[in-house]
Amino acid sequence: MTPLFWNADAIDPSGSDPLASPSDHAEYGAGSDAPITRAAPPEPIMARLIRMAICSGVVKHYKTDITFHDRQMLSGARRGDLWIWQAREYGSHLIPVRRADGIQTPAMNLEWFDAIEAEGGKRQWLLLSFMDDQGRGEVYHLSTGDARRRLVSALAVAA
Repeated sequence: MTPLFWNADAIDPSGSDPLASPSDHAEYGAGSDAPITRAAPPEPIMARLIRMAICSGVVKHYKTDITFHDRQMLSGARRGDLWIWQAREYGSHLIPVRRADGIQTPAMNLEWFDAIEAEGGKRQWLLLSFMDDQGRGEVYHLSTGDARRRLVSALAVAA
């Protein structure tokens, strides 16, 4: 996966913001390895998640899942942390994959992931990759299989 970094030359001259369009994020796309947001300092990942999930209308109820709970969980994110995240009509799911501080990913996270997937529905997982201790980083689409493989790999490393 090659991240896209902020490049003023790459901005659409029409002035449209591809992240502001609800149709672009209604189902988070087709699930590719292409980053869907740019690491554009000073905007942190959390601001992008709010814009993608709440402003686009994906999350209709329990918005505090993102604005309070996810923000609180990600406030301590450090460079090297990886999380997977999913927005849905009723809130969001946020699961740590790898923590830079050495806290191990518990096996319970894989069980939690499988329970979420058992609910069904067409939802996209996102990989949050933190590049610094201020919450900035990259956001990528993940297929369900890729998200699960990342959790399994984290458990194998921890074992």
